[in-house]
Amino acid sequence: MSDDKLNVLLYDRQVGTLERSREGVFFTYANTWLDDVRNGRGGHALSISMPLTEREHGPRVVEPFIAGLLPDSAVHRRKIAESFGIDPGHESDFEFLRKIGRDCAGAVVFTDPNDPYADIREPPKLRKLSDGELAQYLRDLPIRPLVDDPETGTRLSLAGVNDKTAVVISGGAVSLPLNGFPSSHILKVDIAGLKDSIKTEHFCLRLADACGIRVPKSSIHQVEDTVYMRVARYDRRLQMRENGPALLIRAHQEDMCQALAIHPESKYEDNRFSPGPGWKDMAEVMKMMERPAVDQAGLLDRALFQYLSGNPDAHGKNYAIRYSPSGQMSLSPLYDLNNQAAFAVNYKNVKPRMAMAIGRDRDAPDKGEFWRTRVTRDHWADFAKDVGMPAAHVLKKLDEMTTRISAAVTTLREEFRHTLADTPLLDVVVEDIVGRADAVKHNRPEPERQQFRTPSSGPSVGM
Repeated sequence: MSDDKLNVLLYDRQVGTLERSREGVFFTYANTWLDDVRNGRGGHALSISMPLTEREHGPRVVEPFIAGLLPDSAVHRRKIAESFGIDPGHESDFEFLRKIGRDCAGAVVFTDPNDPYADIREPPKLRKLSDGELAQYLRDLPIRPLVDDPETGTRLSLAGVNDKTAVVISGGAVSLPLNGFPSSHILKVDIAGLKDSIKTEHFCLRLADACGIRVPKSSIHQVEDTVYMRVARYDRRLQMRENGPALLIRAHQEDMCQALAIHPESKYEDNRFSPGPGWKDMAEVMKMMERPAVDQAGLLDRALFQYLSGNPDAHGKNYAIRYSPSGQMSLSPLYDLNNQAAFAVNYKNVKPRMAMAIGRDRDAPDKGEFWRTRVTRDHWADFAKDVGMPAAHVLKKLDEMTTRISAAVTTLREEFRHTLADTPLLDVVVEDIVGRADAVKHNRPEPERQQFRTPSSGPSVGM
């Protein structure tokens, strides 16, 4: 068996094969999978960027897709490579998936045909953690990313740069999934150097929920001296059975960069060398959904919320689509939310820029606005044209979301007060959002607040 091939599975069935050659990484659909789809026995494309109309797909679309399944952080990748004995000169995405591709985002699973644990359909294996073990795992995340461990059989991959891992939570118990068993929750600790970042993230998630936007369930917990956040995975679902325990089933998903064959390194729209997705690009993808009008409306709500809530990091990897087993697609819940103003004091220079421009048109690069403080109603009218909506409708929705978020944010702040999820940073978040909402209500420019202009002792980097 070749060392340069991996089996690729969806829903515990082989969807195809990943193969590495001198020309790059290729994906080939299995004939059995294509036959099942043609004969109505279920199945769908692995990605919008890899349609079933072509049996083989090359590096241009395959490499962005697989890169999108892996950690973004070079530090995390190096530590994972050390844990699994990957040679420094061979830290390729292919090798990482060989080692940790057993539990990825969505339903996709990668197995090495030569791996003794390649059969993921073996009986479930979980390792229940004591409070002390869980606390130690969380404390070790900066030096032991994802808690991946070849000895215990913990092998999972999560994209992004945060310190986090995935576990199974059932009946109050926290367990590590072994040898590819699917996880049910993601656990996060604070971003290094940004104290209480998980608390502001949890607050923003609950704020989005209060504004009528679907988000994953989240909560703040403490074990020993460690505070952490739990986020329920929306790409997992429980399947009840008459006889025996419920099964945890993977649901497939892909982020917008994967769907559009854009490498994670280009996830920001203002990347001057290789621009990432913008609102117009994602609106085009919504036309492929099972209910395009519903998901177009959902995308608009997300755009308005990200602007009003002051999230600087709402790039293309922070939006995704979900698949049903038969291939029907829908816009996923919103995730990875936060507020820039809460952490402005940690940086020497923070620009109130958004990850995606409002009203940007690829045919007119000088059009559109990335700076949140400079966005006007005219920009939202341009945005409406870009996404194929009437300007009057978008402006009406802007006013409605503004009213909704300004009321919800103050109510939610009081609900959080004197709880484990409380932090003084929430007052900064409220002030920032209420100030922006007030500027929108009165149709005036948002004031450039002092925190965006005064140097501090923090590092000179962006969020």
